[in-house]
Amino acid sequence: MDQIHNYILALLSLLPLLFIVKSNAWRESDYAGKLVMGGLLVWAVASCFSRHMAVQFFCGFALFALIYAIKKRHFKTPGIWTYLYFAYFAWHAVSLLWTTDLKSGVFQLRVYSLFVFIPLTFCCFELSKEQKETIMTGFFRAMSIFIAATICTWLIWCISNNSEIFEWLIIRKSMYDMQPSYSIIYAWSNYTHPTYNGVPILIGMAIGIYKTSGKIGWDKPHYIETIIYSLSALLVIILSQSRICLIGWLLMAFIGTLYLLRENKTLQIVTAFSIILICIAGAFIGEEYIKRFVNDPIRIQNLTTAKYYINSHPLLGSGIEGIREVMDSNEIAQQLGYQYANKGLANPHQQFIGDCMQTGIIGMTLSLSIFALLFYTAVKRKDFMLFATMVVMLLIANIEMPFYLHKGVIQFLLFTGWFTSGYGITQKERQCSSHK
Repeated sequence: MDQIHNYILALLSLLPLLFIVKSNAWRESDYAGKLVMGGLLVWAVASCFSRHMAVQFFCGFALFALIYAIKKRHFKTPGIWTYLYFAYFAWHAVSLLWTTDLKSGVFQLRVYSLFVFIPLTFCCFELSKEQKETIMTGFFRAMSIFIAATICTWLIWCISNNSEIFEWLIIRKSMYDMQPSYSIIYAWSNYTHPTYNGVPILIGMAIGIYKTSGKIGWDKPHYIETIIYSLSALLVIILSQSRICLIGWLLMAFIGTLYLLRENKTLQIVTAFSIILICIAGAFIGEEYIKRFVNDPIRIQNLTTAKYYINSHPLLGSGIEGIREVMDSNEIAQQLGYQYANKGLANPHQQFIGDCMQTGIIGMTLSLSIFALLFYTAVKRKDFMLFATMVVMLLIANIEMPFYLHKGVIQFLLFTGWFTSGYGITQKERQCSSHK
């Protein structure tokens, strides 16, 4: 049954190709360009499902990228951030020399190896602005289907279990039939983590804002589509009880509004200040609610444990995967005044603190440098999609360790690689690339 489910999801990953085949960018691309466009779109959609499917579809996409590179004799010079990725992987590999768990460290190195393979794959091709934006449209509409399927799953479950629909519309940690809400609504996708499911949903919302238009067409979503998508995304985030994704939705709405007002600087500034003042006033008025909203004793204990360990091992850390033993230690937990450790959580659930804990000051400096450089690039190039992606990933990095998991690494490298593709080609090369 699970195998059939996986086949259905694989077929669903191919469905968004129908949204791009009528576009000008698709028609004007040769077969190598079409392989890369289609492969990237399908991989992006497949990454919303299980970890295994995300890796398998990446392998297919890497093959298409290699075909492109061979046909066009193309391999672009990596961006500076790519060298930081390589250094980040290399430093984790070196930390095997002092890790407290060598076997698990070698096994975990598979995750960090993606910082080599995925960036190298993106070096095999370039996408024109038109090709990138065509893929965005396909992804936006694919995520519309993802959200619709999630809402339908929720409604079907409520009807079949006589559950009150309005009980779900409150951000709080609740159980339904002994299951967290996100395990129910995302069950159809074979991946139920609310935070990592929220990443492509929020990226889709940013795409809708970026490409919205008053005209109905294949190449651009209508503004009504974007409004419906954004409100539906908000509903799914509330249903999944993901606090960080709710903050992410508000931030996407904020920066999206400013982006849409970019032609009117005065109105843009007035709107920005007005929203900020409203948020500050709301923070004072709802101070107690906000405290309850953000309070998470388990995460506080994890961070306390991490900081305790970092104070005694600041230079090199525990070595790759050594953090699991520290986080699971009842002895350390009791030294810090807790009854027992939160076993099974593996890491402190904060990217930069986790890097410092695992690979010391150097590891933390590398991950901070990756984020800082990509933010700088987005601002310098006025790239709304790259900036929106980095805002989402920075939010996630503050409550998870995305670089510690296949899912997080794939999402980060997929979206940043996609939106930075084409940075290295001139306008003349763009015009020629589709006709080679």
